[in-house]
Amino acid sequence: MCRLPNLTLTSCRASSNPLSSKGIRMRPFEGLLSTSLVTPSHDMDLNKLTADQTDTFIRATKLISTAYRKKNLLITYRGDGYANLASALNVPTDEQGLVYQQVFYFGNKAKHYLERQDQLSRRPHLTSIEDVNDATFDFVFDKIAEISRNADIDRERFWRQNIGFYQFFTRPSNKEYFVTKVKNEPQVVKAMVRDYYLFLLHTAGRRGVTKESFLVSTSVSWEAAAKFNNKNDARKVIYFYFIPTPFDKYCVTANVEDDLYPVIRNLGLPSYTRGSGLFYWQREVAVRGGLLPHFILGIHRVDLDQFVVNPHLLNMSREKLPFIIERGIEVNQNDFDERIKETSYQRFSSLEGEQFYGFEIDE
Repeated sequence: MCRLPNLTLTSCRASSNPLSSKGIRMRPFEGLLSTSLVTPSHDMDLNKLTADQTDTFIRATKLISTAYRKKNLLITYRGDGYANLASALNVPTDEQGLVYQQVFYFGNKAKHYLERQDQLSRRPHLTSIEDVNDATFDFVFDKIAEISRNADIDRERFWRQNIGFYQFFTRPSNKEYFVTKVKNEPQVVKAMVRDYYLFLLHTAGRRGVTKESFLVSTSVSWEAAAKFNNKNDARKVIYFYFIPTPFDKYCVTANVEDDLYPVIRNLGLPSYTRGSGLFYWQREVAVRGGLLPHFILGIHRVDLDQFVVNPHLLNMSREKLPFIIERGIEVNQNDFDERIKETSYQRFSSLEGEQFYGFEIDE
């Protein structure tokens, strides 16, 4: 579970639908106005946007699209099931207004935040988002070595593209070098290095890390997000998310520029090449900590062709709207510590400056 201090960052349809894969790929927000635009109200209903709210929404999409074209932010998507949203927030699925009110207040968090404390205590690694101890780096090295030795056809492509990376992690004698290289670095650097390599394990699925991960999967490809399927829930949702610069503060990916993480090179550690990945076609961007509500433009409920707009965006004045590109959407989280107890989350994290801090939820 993650929050930001204070209000902002500074403290099956026909192909003619503009939301078809081609339209989304070329212009990320083109076609949204053809959906049913709604937002959760204070009485927990889902209401259609007013004319003023629609105007605010259009202005925001234009601002985000312009910044995207200038490479000042990323636009990513995450496919999920509606029942998953409700479950994490501990809200009945039939209370749609409340489900969305909560997700736009808390965001969508990594599986780590749903683990019980007794589960965490059974392992010496990845026990919190602040965990950068030697055991965690030991685990990361061993796990990458393990998946490299058990490569299938898809993974073999990654290893061929990253021969030096492969050779480094398949030599056990390199583990001590890997661990000691970061040992005396500041906490924020250690966490960035950990997450850089954790990204690879995160994308490996069950063979890598799942419930232990502090990362949440998104993709720069709308098509990849739209392929998410939950056989137990046909109510597909797709998050529309944006990520400001500096990207390495908020996410890990091999799908931006080549030298996004200079800290890896500066430490003399192996890096993977741009565009490569264990499942490269997914074009994944892993968000650190989880999807912050400040950067969720809205959620597309695919089966209803309904786009639920972040209500906090609609409450912003026109004067403040341009600042969402750098600071995100203003979300008043003054009662966060009490409201988090109503959800299924067991802990949360706070992004303060450049660093994430983890907190257990007091009963």
